[in-house]
Amino acid sequence: MDRYPAWTKYVTERLNGVYQVEIYRGGLTESEAEDLESSLIARHGKQLINWINPGRQFDYQGLERYHKLRNENRQFVAETHALERVDPATAVSRYRQALSAMREYEAITLERFGAREK
Repeated sequence: MDRYPAWTKYVTERLNGVYQVEIYRGGLTESEAEDLESSLIARHGKQLINWINPGRQFDYQGLERYHKLRNENRQFVAETHALERVDPATAVSRYRQALSAMREYEAITLERFGAREK
């Protein structure tokens, strides 16, 4: 079965490649299966990794900012590794900067809660 890269990445990195497929109900038409899937996603959406998940309201601008800042910080940390042996004091100072930067993007709200919240 083909899966979206986000799903594959999640299963690989967060679940160590282990997941379970459960057949909830068989013998449905395509339309019935889609209706059932939509209702289950709406009910359990906050704990699912789905390409389309109407039960969640992501802040896509927030996600974009989060990833931009995180990627910049990862690059900064990678560049700092080289300093550990030759200038440990500077490396420590830079790692402290990286921790501060991490706090900034970790505080970004990535999902909106409101009218759809139950």
